[in-house]
Amino acid sequence: MSYKTDIQNAILQLEGGAFQNLCDEYLNECGYNNIVCLGSKPGTNKTTSGTPDTYCCIDKSGKYIFIEYTTKKDSIYNKVSLDIDKCLNEEYTHIEHDNIAEILYFHTTSNLTPEQDKELKERCQSKGILLRIYGIDWLANELLNNHRYLVKQHLGITIATDQILSYDDYIRNYNKAKTAAPIDTDFKFRTEEIQSIFSALDDQKAVLLCGAPGVGKTRLALECCHRYAEKNSYEVFCIRNNNLNIYDDLHLFFKTSGKYMVLIDDANELTQLETIINFFNEHDGSDFKIILTVRNYALQSVITELKPITNIKVQTVSLMKDDEIEELIKSEFSITNQFYLDRITKIAEGNARIAFWAGKIAIDTDSLEAINDVTDIYSSFYGKYLSNIKNADKKLFSAAAVAAFIGAIHLDNLNELIDVISLCNLTVEEFKEALFKLHKEEIINIYKEKAVRFADQCLSNYLLFYVFIKEKWIKLSDMIRYSFKVNKTQTITSINVITNLFINHENQDYLFSEVKELWNELSEKDPIFFWEYVKVFYRANPTEALLLVKDKIDNTPQANTAVEDLKIDDRNNSVNDDILEILGGFSNTNDLSTALDLYFLYYEKRPDLIDQFYNVGKNYYGVDKDSYKFDFYTLKLYIEQLIEKSDNWRNRYICRLFVSIAKYFLRFHFDGLETRRQYSGVWFRLELVNSKGVTEYRRMIWNNLKEMYSHGIEVEAIENILYNYGNPSSKKSKEIIENDQPYIFNLLNLFRNKESYYFCCILSHLQSIYKYSDITPSEEFIAFFHSKSFGQYKTFGKSDDDDLDYLEKYDELKRNVEEYVSSLGKEDFYHIIDFFCDSKANLNHYNINAINYAFEYILNHSDYYLDALKYYFNKQYKQSPLNPYTQVSLMFKVYSDSDIWSLLSDTPDSIRNIWQYHYFEALPERYIDSEHLQKWYEFLKDDSDKYIPSSSNRHLLFLKKYADIDNEVIIKSCNIILSKRKYSEYIVKIYIDLLLNPLPESVQETITIFYGNYDLLSELYLFNISKRSQEDYHGVLLKALYEKYPDILNLLFEKWKNDDSFLTHDDTTKLSKLFELDDYCSIFDGIIDTIIKCEKGTLFFQEDELKSLVSIGNLDEQYRDRPDKWINHFIRTYYNDEQRMRMISKAILGLDEDKRIEYITLFLSYNKDFKIFKSWQLLSYSMMWSGSEVPLIQKRIDYLNRLLPLLNGLDFLNHKKYIEDEIENKKEYMNNVEINEILRGL
Repeated sequence: MSYKTDIQNAILQLEGGAFQNLCDEYLNECGYNNIVCLGSKPGTNKTTSGTPDTYCCIDKSGKYIFIEYTTKKDSIYNKVSLDIDKCLNEEYTHIEHDNIAEILYFHTTSNLTPEQDKELKERCQSKGILLRIYGIDWLANELLNNHRYLVKQHLGITIATDQILSYDDYIRNYNKAKTAAPIDTDFKFRTEEIQSIFSALDDQKAVLLCGAPGVGKTRLALECCHRYAEKNSYEVFCIRNNNLNIYDDLHLFFKTSGKYMVLIDDANELTQLETIINFFNEHDGSDFKIILTVRNYALQSVITELKPITNIKVQTVSLMKDDEIEELIKSEFSITNQFYLDRITKIAEGNARIAFWAGKIAIDTDSLEAINDVTDIYSSFYGKYLSNIKNADKKLFSAAAVAAFIGAIHLDNLNELIDVISLCNLTVEEFKEALFKLHKEEIINIYKEKAVRFADQCLSNYLLFYVFIKEKWIKLSDMIRYSFKVNKTQTITSINVITNLFINHENQDYLFSEVKELWNELSEKDPIFFWEYVKVFYRANPTEALLLVKDKIDNTPQANTAVEDLKIDDRNNSVNDDILEILGGFSNTNDLSTALDLYFLYYEKRPDLIDQFYNVGKNYYGVDKDSYKFDFYTLKLYIEQLIEKSDNWRNRYICRLFVSIAKYFLRFHFDGLETRRQYSGVWFRLELVNSKGVTEYRRMIWNNLKEMYSHGIEVEAIENILYNYGNPSSKKSKEIIENDQPYIFNLLNLFRNKESYYFCCILSHLQSIYKYSDITPSEEFIAFFHSKSFGQYKTFGKSDDDDLDYLEKYDELKRNVEEYVSSLGKEDFYHIIDFFCDSKANLNHYNINAINYAFEYILNHSDYYLDALKYYFNKQYKQSPLNPYTQVSLMFKVYSDSDIWSLLSDTPDSIRNIWQYHYFEALPERYIDSEHLQKWYEFLKDDSDKYIPSSSNRHLLFLKKYADIDNEVIIKSCNIILSKRKYSEYIVKIYIDLLLNPLPESVQETITIFYGNYDLLSELYLFNISKRSQEDYHGVLLKALYEKYPDILNLLFEKWKNDDSFLTHDDTTKLSKLFELDDYCSIFDGIIDTIIKCEKGTLFFQEDELKSLVSIGNLDEQYRDRPDKWINHFIRTYYNDEQRMRMISKAILGLDEDKRIEYITLFLSYNKDFKIFKSWQLLSYSMMWSGSEVPLIQKRIDYLNRLLPLLNGLDFLNHKKYIEDEIENKKEYMNNVEINEILRGL
């Protein structure tokens, strides 16, 4: 049953006097004053006879209003007619008709017909009197909609104020608002926020969501309410402010005990927020979970209000990411056109609400132009909002626009902005007052009474347009003049906002006229500053800008750089030359042709800047998101100019630039950084899709590459283009690849060496691209695959059978190679060696293994193995695929040791040492004798290894096979190796690395080898760690060595002291392994003493190095309590030693807070000396964080607060004050950090 029906039934139960009292009070509330009740008995619900029942007088005219009531149900017309006649009877009322303005008649039926109603009104009208008749239906509606207080007072019915709604009703009501984006859309993203909110709700009653307008607080809150309630069986209700008393609603909706999930939206607008929360707190038998939303500016006030009455977790709701905005628009409107999506994300600035509006307009109009100028979108959202601000004037809005233009303002620095503030016709104090008023009106946020910033970037954007462009209250040229010098970057950002969002000819013409006005002024008065201005605003005055650039080029000295010296580094993507930055900015403009002429004129002068010319070509004149819109106009014109300036490819400087640019533009996708919101950008990947423009620019490139190649120009670079061609990331490139195919075939036909491995690599690469793209190669192209060289390439390469596993593929490879080689003679085998080893392309691991298989086969099945090996050695190829150890091991199965040594001794210097080392490593047991051992010593003493630029590590443990001849063979060898330090530390390292980095289970073997020679092992160890490498990172060898040779620690510290002035965490981490030794306490006491002595010299121990001393990561499980035991021992033993306490305080900084407090408590129990306590380092100087620093500072404050209870009593007054001062300092620092972070937009 509805509220209206309840009201009607209650009215029908009223006696006549009660009905009259209800109507009289209703009339009084409606403004009928001085009511006199003739038809009711005062103090009762009884009626008395009299006409009219009630009357009142109209003040201005002195006329009367007669009011009649009846609760009669039957013959209502007769009753009304009779009462009206009485009112019209002048003899009865003694009031003339001219003095009666109107008659009001209230009745409790619905039985008057239209005909009866008309007749009664005409009867009164004939006397010049207006008759109004109100039945029960009208009265019930009026009371329900506008006078619920009377319903409760007179009828005893409590009616909700529509401030508490069910989940579904809230959504329906919310979506009715014209300025709202629907909140019943599919929910996306915010996974982390939901998890955080759910976790908080599990532990406490309330979560407060804060964020800027439009970020999606309400949508997130609703989603959380729905999901949490569904999961935990709660009933969901939503509360919003109607400026009515909500107390009765609370009792009405939550009258029974239950589990309730409540959303309080815009909590800061609820004047009865405390009442609501207290009601929930005091509601016996019910379980309430509450999610509140609040805008950033009101966060602190809401927290202050709620903190005394409930625990609350604050969850920040950030702006949506651009890719999330894109996904939202795709989902809601099925918009997939990237131009539309890019435009909408730029408009929205992360605001989901504005994104929704823009998407709706785009769909409704089916036009990108409709959202190019966002004036209407922003005006509909913010126009009414701004017009409702009380006492708003142009000075107030001008102050807001200045704040928007500057981006962020520190109120302590307003004097630096006097010139800008004067544009608002305000003093500094007036400007400050205006900012606080704007804060109160929720236009800007003022944080900590210091930092001024817009929370709503879209509102900031609109105010820029509104004040500077639409109303022109401040001249834009004046604003630029003052702000450009103060903050160039922010000025550019603000101008870009205007030009990119509010796009129409009128706006642009005005903006350009303002820029030119200042241009002309600066060119005459401030030439240095003028050039900085030109670099930013050249597009507003293109002809003059290009003239200025030409003048600078004409005055540029000629750089003398040989073509051979021109190198392009693809990894460097920067352009920092002013002239090139300006010229690059003319892409897709009418002045592009002139800009390109100047670009090539400048290149003639400065070919040494080829890196930057290349970057301008690819980043400014290349493929971007606007290329399709302009049909690749800029790119095509750039290529045409390159071709024209090449002078039929006689200009080698242009040739060098062209091949580099060609390689880049023949890609299938292009990456770039697109500026989105202030101070942010997003990396994007643009996949090339075929179009007329794409076909044309690629045709120009391919045809001219062929022309160059046919004349022997940049041949290697063009071949490299073919070698690196393609790698499409999707099938979208298919049509482009098909179009490229005939041009590629033409180049392949011209290829210099079609029998080379390099050519086969190119063919194979193209074959895989065509296969991936479902393209059938032309017959001419397929013919290349039938060559002998390509067959050889495939035989020695990876199997095409995808059903084979890794090992099976190698087995098949070996079989194929052996079958192929079995029919070859010596010369053919030489061809194989040349084919693979003399290639510009790197061999893959299948090729390398295949060549080793081939040599193994001819070793066992032919008589030309040694000849082939000599051929391989003497050619000194770019590639060296043969594995020396494998080949030498195989040779020992067939040839004598002397033959092998003779062969290896006759190899070129560059490889002889490597192969001879593997001779000794692979030498079979049967050849082990004193002669070979002596030969090893002679080999090791030889300095031919100084020519080795790189090599794999050499393992010395193979020397154990010589131990029966000389049990100190490894010791002697290590002494010889150490002597090589004088010419190659690298060689020393490749010999000893494996020996000094044994597996834990092999450490004892190393120690045994060096029995009696621990000083040598120490020397090797110290050498190996001196290079700041990861050697013995876990300290396993150090521990074992210390047990045999304790002096290693002193030597280690001495080494560190002599090598460097600081240590790293890795250096000292290995020391922690010594906790596994029985005398660990004395060891680490000694380490601290050594550290103190070292710090008196040049060696400085930072926090991290000391913290790593007590780390447990390297310790076996049974020893992990030892660092704690040692720290307790150390504090108890040395509590009176200031230096030692300072060291231990640093060492424990890496431990958790509870442990550190435990150690501080222990210290204080032994020592109350304030001076030593002050020497303790309580907090780490090293801090790392991402995002805001504030939580980290707060954590440090919380830790210091935890120390205060330890410091009660007279003995600790100084200690306590010291900590309290530190807390205050940290709070002040945190406040400043928070302000600065806000100003920076964090």
